[in-house]
Amino acid sequence: MHLRNAIHSIAVAGLIAGVGCGQSVSPVATVPETKPEAAPKPPGSGTAKPPGSGKARPSGEPSPLSAFRNRSKNNLIQIAMASANYHDSRMKYPNNILSKDGKPLLSWRVAILPNIDQALLYNEFKLDEPWDSAHNIKLVAKMPSTYAPVRAKAKPGETFYRGFDGPGALFETGKSNSIIAPDGTANTFAVVEAAEPVIWTKPEDLKFDPKGPLPKLGGEYDGDFLAAFMDTDVYLYKKDVDPKVILGAITLAGNEKIDPRAAGTALKDSR
Repeated sequence: MHLRNAIHSIAVAGLIAGVGCGQSVSPVATVPETKPEAAPKPPGSGTAKPPGSGKARPSGEPSPLSAFRNRSKNNLIQIAMASANYHDSRMKYPNNILSKDGKPLLSWRVAILPNIDQALLYNEFKLDEPWDSAHNIKLVAKMPSTYAPVRAKAKPGETFYRGFDGPGALFETGKSNSIIAPDGTANTFAVVEAAEPVIWTKPEDLKFDPKGPLPKLGGEYDGDFLAAFMDTDVYLYKKDVDPKVILGAITLAGNEKIDPRAAGTALKDSR
């Protein structure tokens, strides 16, 4: 626009000068106005979206599945550490709370409540009554977040974190086990993600028979599962893991010649 105005001013001045000198002046052609060219559009700025656009995660952001596993891993570490601290103060590993005649009343998950900063909730329980007594049943709704499912659906008050109950297993009914397992704490499962949840106060662990089929695991990840060893390390196992590996990790003194860690993937503590 400035260039056109300048040319127009010069043309008018020349016309006036020519007229003043008696000269004939040819008409001056006008300069057509030019429109600014549109800026080029960057690739992919049209209506069509490039593959993966819109919901792509920022670089370095963990996948939703990884985030779920990380939460569950930290829960398992806390449970395993609480169990170890329970042992340090009582010189025995926690087990289900029994009546005087040996009947299971409450889960070991209740027994370790003071070790996961839930002493007030622990004190609300009547330890000489079963989990479903008129008093204790009301406390199911107060399940700590440490026991809550991270991905799979379950009823309120249910947890997937369970131990094994059977001959030679850590939570064998009526047994008080030392944390110094003959097979080694680094080779023995403490708690795993089961296939089916259970009410967290109910003294019901995974029934285990060394000569029978193994309990089903992996309710949170379609068969894959996390397991915390007695030394608090957590590993991820695929659903097609060799059953002999699981069998060896369940028993405290099976003397199996199998390294259960070699078949899994270690998950480091990232808290």
